[in-house]
Amino acid sequence: MAIRVGNEYRFVSWGGDAFAVDPASGQGRYLFSLDAPTYGPDGYLATFQVSESGVYALKDRRADRVVTLSYRPWEGGQWRDIFTTQDLAWYLREGVVTGALDIQSFALRPGWDGGAQ
Repeated sequence: MAIRVGNEYRFVSWGGDAFAVDPASGQGRYLFSLDAPTYGPDGYLATFQVSESGVYALKDRRADRVVTLSYRPWEGGQWRDIFTTQDLAWYLREGVVTGALDIQSFALRPGWDGGAQ
């Protein structure tokens, strides 16, 4: 999903790369990447949510199933962890129906910035 910021549409690809595209000119530009792999046995599984100010990433560290919510502004700055929890570790590791579960999506309360601003 993309979001309009000024004259551009901004989005994060499945692989964790952020881009901005100007629909009037057709010009695109690379902004940044998630610092860790978005998929793999030793990496993270990550789900992204975009806002006008930046990108939120919910990361599930595969090794121990610790879940972290991070934020990065579109322009400048680094990824910053908002919170990390092990509360979901047992559920994700064991699974209820299958051997393991993955996070597919998440929601933020409208207007909440997690202290990101």
